[in-house]
Amino acid sequence: MRRAIITIGLAVLFLGLGRPAQAEWVTIQIEGVVDDISDHGNYLTGKVNIGDTITGWYTYDTSTPDTFPYQAGNEYRGDYWHNSAPAGVSVFINDLEFKTDPLNVQFLMSITNAGYTYSTDDYGLLSYNNISNMEGVSTDIISLALEDYSGTALSSDALPTAPPNLNLWQFNDLMVSGGQNFGISGRVTYIVPEPATLFLFSFGALGLLTRKAKGN
Repeated sequence: MRRAIITIGLAVLFLGLGRPAQAEWVTIQIEGVVDDISDHGNYLTGKVNIGDTITGWYTYDTSTPDTFPYQAGNEYRGDYWHNSAPAGVSVFINDLEFKTDPLNVQFLMSITNAGYTYSTDDYGLLSYNNISNMEGVSTDIISLALEDYSGTALSSDALPTAPPNLNLWQFNDLMVSGGQNFGISGRVTYIVPEPATLFLFSFGALGLLTRKAKGN
């Protein structure tokens, strides 16, 4: 079993080394629970209920440039727009799937580190162009918003390579919106890197420890 794990790890590593070093993709797995439902068109009846489990993931590229328009001189907020797959988010609730349209990606990761303008830390993702398996019903927005009112959860406005620690955030809202037709609101209860990302995190940490050991 140990040999199999090492073999898989080396395969992931070699695949990573074989790709161009431009994009640095991170995929985060999430799990949550439905807290509130609005269903003006009766699209969700019998399909989604309060208390149902939410699963899914989101993917972003940490090499994406910060395009926040007032960034110069203000190291407190970063807006990172993604316009191509595999960037985006996918959410599953029972038999329903809501996800970023891979052919029309408009996906934002926004990071705010409390500064002189803001007193809170904010971690958010927002997907504008989405598709689902609900025929004839559009999904306008998929979003996740975390807020830390103490302003201590983040140390910079850079895109993080690790998932947020949910214990540090007092506000936690995961939302899927179908405009005037329906809305699903919930919260994330569990968040973790997907296995390949976790392996690369571990490999990077091992590299740092090795360099420190050689330095001593």
